[in-house]
Amino acid sequence: MTRAATLALCAAIPAAAACAPSAAGLRVNGLVAPDDVTSPSFTWRMDDERPGARQTAYRIVVRERGAAETAWDSGWVEGAESANIPYCGGKLGVQRAFEWEVSLRNAFGETLPPARARFGTGLPNSADWGDAAWISPPGEGTPYANVAVFRRTVPNARRVREAWLTVASLGAYTASVNGEALPEFLKGGFTQPETTRHSTTFEVTRFWKTEPGARNELSATVAPSWWRCQLMRRTYPPPKTFPESDVRHPKNSALKAVLTLRYDDGTEERTATDASWESAYTGPVVT
Repeated sequence: MTRAATLALCAAIPAAAACAPSAAGLRVNGLVAPDDVTSPSFTWRMDDERPGARQTAYRIVVRERGAAETAWDSGWVEGAESANIPYCGGKLGVQRAFEWEVSLRNAFGETLPPARARFGTGLPNSADWGDAAWISPPGEGTPYANVAVFRRTVPNARRVREAWLTVASLGAYTASVNGEALPEFLKGGFTQPETTRHSTTFEVTRFWKTEPGARNELSATVAPSWWRCQLMRRTYPPPKTFPESDVRHPKNSALKAVLTLRYDDGTEERTATDASWESAYTGPVVT
């Protein structure tokens, strides 16, 4: 329901049963429930249409999902600030889900009930990727067969509690789990690829077959996109790890990924891109 619709509904309700004031519009780094957060900052608004209503204090509490311990408790902070409040707790684990809540006090001396939301973390540092390697199909692409496709089958050692996948590419990629396309489309981002390469993290538990022994399939398609366009060819020489494929297109598309499975018994297992992944070049993708 939109905010305008909510206000219209409240206006139609007798004053004795008016909509309760609350914190709303919760965002982390400007996004609703993002899954790839490095340094969280928190934003909200106070919904209270009464004359003179205003926020006088806030309290933020952050916990890892399912954990009893608190990662950060801001305590009550006096003031009306409600945008881009930085996280000031300890280091957050990688590829993990966190729940956060914000409680407010207003000018009427009321403490509003907490509003809750979530966010996830990715792999912000090179060391977090472990042994994950940039991989390309064997051989060399050509102008007519230059879309790289990748596949990896992953069996569950035990019952899976949650599954996370972080992906980076040289080129624009789409990825799927068990045939279900991940929500981001043609990711990779336009950057200076010799110095900056974007990654995206997804919690893929809802796509994962979680029972023990189940086999799951990861797949990705990486198209040349800007990585092999003429502008990039003139501006950046090909990395030593990616040999020239022909005079006009000097770089092969590539993939780098880390899958993390957390099992019910508290253990975890990682599957990273390496030579065991199946891959090949195919022609242009036509839809």
